Amino acid sequence: MKINIIYRSKVITEADKEIISILKELIRKKESHELIDPDDLLREKFIKTFGLMALILIILSVVSKILGQGQEGLGLISSTTFTLFFMMLFMHLNNKSKNPSIILYVLTFLSAMIPIWFT
Repeated sequence: MKINIIYRSKVITEADKEIISILKELIRKKESHELIDPDDLLREKFIKTFGLMALILIILSVVSKILGQGQEGLGLISSTTFTLFFMMLFMHLNNKSKNPSIILYVLTFLSAMIPIWFT
């Protein structure tokens, strides 16, 4: 309901609407009889897997902070996982989008370069 209100709003552009529809397509559950390009299916599985791993690592880092046991290796693993997740997500959006967006190109570049600069 809330997404429909935002989707119909005049604030977002056509490129934004396209990105929202690509994200909806990525999240929705595919039917078993539906034909899907194997490359798209593999890309979606990678994105979902890295997203799930990033969520699990967030939970683990919060629990380790609460218990007072800092895990140094957990920081390196989580930064790598976050980097891969966002980089693959933005590359997927760039690949699927019919209206290329400079914002998506910049986000893709930054998601790849920021961990290199700060490690």
